[in-house]
Amino acid sequence: MSNKYTFLDLAEDVLSKSDRPLTVKAIWENAVLNGLDKKINSYGKTPDQTLGARLYTDVKEENSKFMIVSKKPTLFQLSTHKTPSKEEIDDFLADEYKKSEKDNLEHERSYHQVLTNFLSNCSLGCIHTKTIFHEVSKKGKKGQDKWNYPDIVGVGFVFGNYTNSTIELMQKIQHPVCKLYSFELKKSLDFGNYKESYFQAVSNSSWANEGYLVAVDIDEEVKLELKRLCDAFGIGLMRIDIANIEDSEIIYPAKIKNILDMATIDLLIDKNNDFKIFIDTVNGSMQLSKIVDEVVYDKVLSDDEINKYLLELKSKNDKI
Repeated sequence: MSNKYTFLDLAEDVLSKSDRPLTVKAIWENAVLNGLDKKINSYGKTPDQTLGARLYTDVKEENSKFMIVSKKPTLFQLSTHKTPSKEEIDDFLADEYKKSEKDNLEHERSYHQVLTNFLSNCSLGCIHTKTIFHEVSKKGKKGQDKWNYPDIVGVGFVFGNYTNSTIELMQKIQHPVCKLYSFELKKSLDFGNYKESYFQAVSNSSWANEGYLVAVDIDEEVKLELKRLCDAFGIGLMRIDIANIEDSEIIYPAKIKNILDMATIDLLIDKNNDFKIFIDTVNGSMQLSKIVDEVVYDKVLSDDEINKYLLELKSKNDKI
């Protein structure tokens, strides 16, 4: 009889110490946290998928040690544990949803630095960016503030590109001397999320001259669908490359809006301090005809710093 430690042994060890049912992902993360993964000699590049396959197969057996207490997402527990009530399961699922949202947000924000460096020297010019932490905004009624806040805002100035006399003339004839940008950033875009992601960008970019949906991975099959949406609604599409920033690209440029949505700008200023600081800094630059308070914007890393950052980012992604 083999004494080899298996994925099912790992799941049993984790669930035996848990006071609630867990998803496959949570079981694996808990196992890694407690070093149980090291007891399995070899598990390939997608151990959580292997664990899931083992559990889904085993739970069909008559004498399985495991049971499924919920689907979408699927929650596993030991058969010997008390079956939770519907209310308890709803609480577990709410906790899982909150944790998943938090994890996704933290993961997506790890790409903000890549986008900031790319935008500092791209075909749009030099764009100064600022991350918007929407979770610290003033809260309205449930659902009222959904999709109000972009992930990153940006501004591009003409200062440095023209003489002071030309800039003065531009201001007198009310020619724009800056352009405001909005960016919604996603890890990936596929048929499962591209429509929702695009219209999220439409919603939180209404205040800007140009709005973009940005992703690291874009399914080739959805690019044509996104092109259709870009043509219809004007939000552009951008891809950032976390292996080599210079390979990042603007796939579909945004349509330029010359009339800004001042009502939304005023709303965002009132509800989010990050956005207020951003607008105040832009106003200061406009008044003095030069870029001021650059420390307010997200820092652009040097070549050495960004290369180190990309290596660390790749290492983290390889573990996910």
